[in-house]
Amino acid sequence: RGMAAKASAELPWRLLQRIETREVDAILKSLIECLVLNLGCERKSEYDVTIELHQRKPFDVKTRSKKDAKETDLKNRTMFQIVFSDVPSKRYFITKHQVVETSCGILNILRDLQLTSRKRAIRIEGDVYETGEFIVRIGTITTGARRLHCIVLEVEYLSCGTPQCEGILGEFAEYIHGHLGENASTLVVDFNKYNLERKCFTLRHRAMSYVQLIKSIAASTASTPTSSSGRDPAKSSIVKAPLASVKGSSSST
Repeated sequence: RGMAAKASAELPWRLLQRIETREVDAILKSLIECLVLNLGCERKSEYDVTIELHQRKPFDVKTRSKKDAKETDLKNRTMFQIVFSDVPSKRYFITKHQVVETSCGILNILRDLQLTSRKRAIRIEGDVYETGEFIVRIGTITTGARRLHCIVLEVEYLSCGTPQCEGILGEFAEYIHGHLGENASTLVVDFNKYNLERKCFTLRHRAMSYVQLIKSIAASTASTPTSSSGRDPAKSSIVKAPLASVKGSSSST
């Protein structure tokens, strides 16, 4: 579809979801069967998204004032780097309030300046399916050698590039996982906070959305209690973002 050549172009609107479950393999198999048998989807390719958490290296402690320390707290020193396998020549960096698209050559500059250090990396990988006007990406999340209890579902509607089709995307996604009998909740992403217009969708929107997906998973993992038997109170839960969230999971470098 020429996505690599149109890295900055407007894209079809899409929906990003997560399904948390301790039965990843069984749920994944069920979702794929629904895509292929019920919806007539055809597997097209593999895909992966890599999200790296970087932190700006602090100033020399001996010369740093209290003001410097406050200004370089953890939140302000954090930067995410996102790489999409279908756009290998581009890198997306997300700081506190902006999303920047650059060529992969920026990595050489960052490496030479040694301004940041990579703290952890998260990888989402799976398969791409297509039927009619819809493209579905479904994958799992790993950090280091550990696979998270989570499935990611990204649905793209080729006929629409604006938020007006969110209802259609939601209905299509519901058909994919509705048979699981799980409730879905929507995560609203504030694109304006990152100087991204909501009237169109680009790869910058997609990059920011995946970071929000990862953050939401981290927040959910930190706040979800377990029962005395060690099982989650809710077997699975789904959070949706119009393509929208893990503060990171353990895997430092």
